[in-house]
Amino acid sequence: METKYSSEMMRAQAEAVVQKKFTTLETLPALTAEDTRAIVHELRVHQVQLELQNDELRSAQLALEESRTRYLDLYDFAPVGYCSMAKNGELIEANLTLSALLGVPRAALIGKPLTRFILCEDQDSFYLFQKQIFSAQLQNHKTTALPHIIELRLRSSDSRVIWVKLVAAEAFNLGHWQLRVVITDISARKQVEIQLGNSERRLRTIIETEPDCVKLTSADGCLLEMNAAGLRLVEADSFQQIKNDSVYFLVDETHRDAFRTLSARVFKGESGFLEFQITGLKGTRRWVETHASPLRDDAGRITALLGITRDITARKLAESSLRLSDVALKNISQGVIITGADQILVWTNAAFASITGYSAAESVGQNCRFLQGLETDPSTIAAIQLALKARTEFNGEILNYRKDGTAFWNDMTITPVFDSNHVVSHYVGVNRDITARKATEDSLRLSAAALKNISQGVLIASADYCIVSLNLAFTTITGYSPDDVIGRNCKFLQGPETDPLTVAAIRFALENRSKFDGEILNYRKDGTAFWNDLTITPVFDSNHVVSHYVGVTRDVTERKLAESSMRLSDVALKSISQGVFITNADQRIVWTNAAFKATTGYSAEESMGRNCKFFQGPETDSQSVIAIQKAVKNHAEFNGEILNYRKDGTAFWDDLTITPVFDVQGAVSHYIGITRDITERRLAEAAIQKQLHELQRWQEAMLGREDRIMELKREVNELLARQNQPPRYASPDAL
Repeated sequence: METKYSSEMMRAQAEAVVQKKFTTLETLPALTAEDTRAIVHELRVHQVQLELQNDELRSAQLALEESRTRYLDLYDFAPVGYCSMAKNGELIEANLTLSALLGVPRAALIGKPLTRFILCEDQDSFYLFQKQIFSAQLQNHKTTALPHIIELRLRSSDSRVIWVKLVAAEAFNLGHWQLRVVITDISARKQVEIQLGNSERRLRTIIETEPDCVKLTSADGCLLEMNAAGLRLVEADSFQQIKNDSVYFLVDETHRDAFRTLSARVFKGESGFLEFQITGLKGTRRWVETHASPLRDDAGRITALLGITRDITARKLAESSLRLSDVALKNISQGVIITGADQILVWTNAAFASITGYSAAESVGQNCRFLQGLETDPSTIAAIQLALKARTEFNGEILNYRKDGTAFWNDMTITPVFDSNHVVSHYVGVNRDITARKATEDSLRLSAAALKNISQGVLIASADYCIVSLNLAFTTITGYSPDDVIGRNCKFLQGPETDPLTVAAIRFALENRSKFDGEILNYRKDGTAFWNDLTITPVFDSNHVVSHYVGVTRDVTERKLAESSMRLSDVALKSISQGVFITNADQRIVWTNAAFKATTGYSAEESMGRNCKFFQGPETDSQSVIAIQKAVKNHAEFNGEILNYRKDGTAFWDDLTITPVFDVQGAVSHYIGITRDITERRLAEAAIQKQLHELQRWQEAMLGREDRIMELKREVNELLARQNQPPRYASPDAL
């Protein structure tokens, strides 16, 4: 019906045109039969032509319909979203892909602004994006503008956040300008970019917190990157100070060629290792070791040298100290032996061979008991075994035998060496030939047995150990008068802390009719303990039967306490990691330990006799100096942090403690100073303060941004109100 109606309409329109354009039929001249046939023939031909043209038009219309269907299929089911927008931002049309992306039916999208789906944080960017497009069209005066691109976030109907790329261009259509927009979902790519960014931040955090230097250098040695540990190592205040500078100028000249060779090898694809010395920007020399490897790009080309460098100055100093110790052990006059935990000899020095006659080759592999002989005191052997079992130091005198069979008295010290797990790994033995001294002591002891008025306490006991005589010195030392002790066994001097091993050794000597010589903790009449350097000598009658024992006692308490204190103090002061210096009352340095040199660079010889304020420099806090002077003046302890200067001129933060030492009269005799380098801690504290400042600044910026978001939400509500739509944010609380 539609086709018929259209044909009738066309017929009526054609007749109307003919009536207007041509004369009426009545005015036409009469036609002959021949003319009529010719006209009819022409009309028929024309009719056929029209029918053929009509068929062609129908075919073209069908092809156009098919093309339009294909276009709609391609448009609707394209992998990207397509839409057209009016200048006011409303969607004119949209394909099914965009509808599916936003989770909104296509019909519901038409007439809605795209900004409805754009995240608030990206609204400003989209506004400027639109403005840029329209400004460009006005300037170019073209009917079709160049495309513009932006990446932003959309929120779907199910509240999913979608990263998209918008490609938009302005086009003139049906008398109106509109935006044609292609929307591509790039969420997966953005997720990868975020992951890559997170990975890069994690990697950079690891590198920046790595305690060793991490650096990148070019083929010509220029520094491309360096972490914070590296900047500290080369004494640079910032990377900008050394960026693009050649690393070769930091390397000592004696190692520079080897470093260049290593760099060349790396850029040929090899990896390498090198130990060398560097000099920092502030003059500090350090030993370092570096592991260098090639860094390649995606194409496999070597773009840089990746170097991991570690400060090994302390290790080098320790190695040097070990070499010096080895030389010292080899050259000292005392014989030194080292055994494993199983007491098998592994090393001896030349002095040991000189004392015993046994070379290192003859000694290594033997148990150190091979020096013992027939007259070696079993009690001393037992004491050694007890000390080894208890993992304690042994110090005593023992009769040993040389390779040629001759006996010698050995003043021996055996010290256990513990590993990091406090397990004995070795024993160190120090041997000193005291045969001559022992002979002299024996001679003196025989003479002293007959003397009663010498300064040493002397008592004489019968063969059954009952005291029969004592001298005045014994009373002075012990507080016991002759009436107190005559007839008593001399063990009454023993007390709760008397060493059972020493008591056992005395008993063993008495039972074996041998002399005892050793130190034992005894007790006076008033109950106070004292160290007794005790000698008990058996006296034989003509039948070689013991008739008496002569005991000589000497109070060595002060010496023992002093020796113990000195040993502990010496070991402690030499071994602690803090620098220690001692001054006299005039504050002139009289002693420093090794850690002091490591901290300040000044050796003991360079420091001796100087006033300790020579560490101070131009930036030393005057208030700290005044506080130190006040404490010294008041004979009080000082503890505080002060900026001091090393020998090489570099500044360091010093956690300093100064303690006065008083003599018996209460006057200051010395000052003890303990210094600790806390520069790294102070730098770390400064870095933390900087980060806190940055965090505060970031928080303030975020507060300002929240105000902007609230303002944009109000604008959205106003825009919806003008369109007679309900507000998106219904209450001030929602804003």
